[in-house]
Amino acid sequence: MSIKYKVVPRKNPLKPADPPRYYAQAVIGEKKSLNDLATRIAKSTLASKTDVHAVLLALTDEIVGYLQEGHAVDLGELCTFYPSLKSASADTADTFNAVSQITSKKVNVKTRSGMSNILTETPVMKISSN
Repeated sequence: MSIKYKVVPRKNPLKPADPPRYYAQAVIGEKKSLNDLATRIAKSTLASKTDVHAVLLALTDEIVGYLQEGHAVDLGELCTFYPSLKSASADTADTFNAVSQITSKKVNVKTRSGMSNILTETPVMKISSN
């Protein structure tokens, strides 16, 4: 297995008159679904694809539920999901109004240190840039 890439030109927006520089850009393969994961996991376990799929769907639902309750969800060596907020400031804690000053809510994902190194030994393969 290898990660496919193409070489693409990019201009420096701070120096638009300069010629473009060329960079590698990963070519992302087909998006894999929960069903794809269930199929692959079922092949390496004693569980059926249907059972694995049901567990993955339940896992997804539970992660969403915990995040909506304000919890972080630790998935072991994979990652941790956690909710975060962005807000405008207030002069004092008493004058802070959540409805008007919280401007966005999102889910962050923090990968484990081992995850950042999983591709270290993976070869790369250039494809046509057309």
